[in-house]
Amino acid sequence: MIMSNLKGEFNKTSFLESFKNGLRPDDHITVSQFTEKYSYLPENSAMPGLINLDITPYFRKPLDDLTPGNKIKKIAIIGCVQIGKSNLGLCFGLSMMKISPGNTMFVLPRIGDAEDFSTERLTPMIKASPILKDLIKMTGKSPDNKVAKKTYKGGFIFLA
Repeated sequence: MIMSNLKGEFNKTSFLESFKNGLRPDDHITVSQFTEKYSYLPENSAMPGLINLDITPYFRKPLDDLTPGNKIKKIAIIGCVQIGKSNLGLCFGLSMMKISPGNTMFVLPRIGDAEDFSTERLTPMIKASPILKDLIKMTGKSPDNKVAKKTYKGGFIFLA
């Protein structure tokens, strides 16, 4: 919002409107609700499109437990391979860009694994989700979009 005109005169109405908007609390939305409303799997995934937690109902509770404001301190997930645990982590990490902006770190065993995860999983999921790709400039040389660090308003996602 513009708070002054070209002559540098202060616009009290714009300032007050911006101030009121800043005081208004955000709509409360859980991580699972955000996931089902805004998170998309890319075209190269087994089930591209909007994520449907009815297909993996066992992920709803952990996602809700990860919602900011929840009193749960630790979550342990034990499961077999290839059931979507990486997507669960992505859904949580990416939902924080909107629900509770801040810094997020994904830690993988090796730097090469982090780079692969970024190019094969993280970046395609951001590009597939309209609300997320608007937060990070996904153009090639943008300083906001690097393999190991994606910067957005309010924080960044770092891969190590």
